Amino acid sequence: MKNFLNNAQGRVFSYRKKKILHRFKTESFRLLQYLWNREEYREEVERILKGIFFENTEESITKEMSLALYGEILKGSVSRMEVFYSCPYAHFLQYGLNLKDRKTSEVQAFDNQECLSQDAGAVLSEADEKGRI
Repeated sequence: MKNFLNNAQGRVFSYRKKKILHRFKTESFRLLQYLWNREEYREEVERILKGIFFENTEESITKEMSLALYGEILKGSVSRMEVFYSCPYAHFLQYGLNLKDRKTSEVQAFDNQECLSQDAGAVLSEADEKGRI
């Protein structure tokens, strides 16, 4: 009996979900159609529609482009193959375009403390020389 109720609830939920999704699509289409008919929104609607219907297609690179990116002799290592296996795009960025992580400068907490300490020392020294301490 419990399975029957679970299946029945699942079918009701699925029906409601389909009904809501259908209504969402219908209302979205109506809104896009309304906006398309208004000249001031037409460019934005075109951009949205291009995004909705965009298909990412894989394109092969030419032999010349491959030689320019990777050279004539391929160098390989286990880690390089692991990068390619896990993410070909990351492999392309790292080994094809030779991109490196950007070096960033950060002020560490101890740097701040050291600067403040030196500044305080200089102020105290100057005050001592002038006889204010």
